[in-house]
Amino acid sequence: MNGINIGKDVVLKNMPPPEQLLMPKGIDAVVPWDYTCSLMLNERKNGRSIDVSYAYNIYQGSIYVRQELVDNVPDVVQALTDAIVEATLWLRLNVEPAVNAMMEDANLKNAPRTLLTQQLIEYNNWYKPTYLYPIADFWAKENERIAKWLFDNKRLKTAFTQKDFSSVFAPQFMKATFDRLGWKIPTVPPTVPAGWVGKLGELPYPAYDTILTMKGPQAFPEKGDLTKPFTFNGQTGHARLMSAVTGGTPRFAWLTRWATLVVLFVVWELVAGVWLPKGRPELATLLPPPSAIAKAAVEMIASGELLMHLWQSLKRELIAFLFALFAVPLGIAMGWWRWVHEQIDPIVEILRPIPPIAWIPLSILWLGIGNAQNQFIIFLGIFFPLLINTIQGVKNVEPNLVRAARCLGASEWQILKRVVLPAALPQLLTGIRIGFGVGWMALVAAELVGASSGLGFLINDARSMLKTDVVILGMLTIGVVGLLLDLLIRRIAKRVLPWSLAAQK
Repeated sequence: MNGINIGKDVVLKNMPPPEQLLMPKGIDAVVPWDYTCSLMLNERKNGRSIDVSYAYNIYQGSIYVRQELVDNVPDVVQALTDAIVEATLWLRLNVEPAVNAMMEDANLKNAPRTLLTQQLIEYNNWYKPTYLYPIADFWAKENERIAKWLFDNKRLKTAFTQKDFSSVFAPQFMKATFDRLGWKIPTVPPTVPAGWVGKLGELPYPAYDTILTMKGPQAFPEKGDLTKPFTFNGQTGHARLMSAVTGGTPRFAWLTRWATLVVLFVVWELVAGVWLPKGRPELATLLPPPSAIAKAAVEMIASGELLMHLWQSLKRELIAFLFALFAVPLGIAMGWWRWVHEQIDPIVEILRPIPPIAWIPLSILWLGIGNAQNQFIIFLGIFFPLLINTIQGVKNVEPNLVRAARCLGASEWQILKRVVLPAALPQLLTGIRIGFGVGWMALVAAELVGASSGLGFLINDARSMLKTDVVILGMLTIGVVGLLLDLLIRRIAKRVLPWSLAAQK
């Protein structure tokens, strides 16, 4: 295969998971199943992934029962099948209790909790629960190909055929369970998407749905998944309306997500737009209804005034952020070299507790009223959260990674660049996220007293003219833009940190 002769160029041997984890001398590579693979890559960090097997086989999980049980007590096998499906659904709804139960197992009690959570989500909750169905024709044909390769390479003594594999499937039990639940019997696994152009036995396989290609868990039930309404945990699932289990996202989930906010705006409109003008007209000007704020927003967007002030604020935030990035190399130096930390930490700890707002009077005296003064206040808001998180990220780097790099002859610069910086990146991005939020708040405070443009200036100017609708519009703009900035940073973190569970949540 690929010009490599089994037994001559490479020696294949079975290894128990503990030996794989140790990567003993003489072993160049291992082909593990999770959770051994994730434990080596994410926790022990003593291996590196060089390839995946998805292009050469389609992921399959099987449930085995002794043949004498099928022959003599089929009712017991049916009860086991029902219990397996119920347990699968329970796991999707109760991730934390499930992980707690896993950690009571003697073999898993020392396993990292984050790793067990990852394994549960990826191998139970990521696909539709219909992955449990044993599709005899599909899997028998795939297994025949694998068996033929093993036989040709003298790893099997018998060349098992598709008929041989089909004969050991007993789909009648899962079919009975699916029929009771109202689940449609699948003809292909949920890992195979609609319109897949691959053919069983023709390698390499085109991409199919795996944890590497999917953006999130598969929704269930979808249109075509049910033969009748499906009820579980007090919820009735209709394919067009909702997801009965947490493995998928309901089509109308946004309704419940935004319901409280919608109710709040409705109540606000009724109080400010109907009750106050009649009952307390002297207060009506102080609390405009959402409809008046929306009208002001349309007018200010059309005139370009709101966008101009928003752009001025964003420009100050961005420029200050670029200056605040100096915290990254400084934080790496303080976290890596003790003497740097000892010299600079006292200064940092004296200045860090001082709120950025407290610097406004002095910054006006130093820099005057304008962009420089605003950017200085924002810089202080971003700099210290970014610096502290960078320091902690460097200090939390796994020592074994550094020792391994030194054993391989890496220089100090190479260790910082190839080991320390990537390992500290999750906490560094957390610092950016916190810093952006603090800087955005500090920006508005600075603009209130030291600017001639920007959202803070807009609010203060509108206050002096008693334009409360514009004041609230400016406040809402600040909140919405702050939310969008946070979402953008989280999206970037997901892209650049695919290995981080925290970033993927």
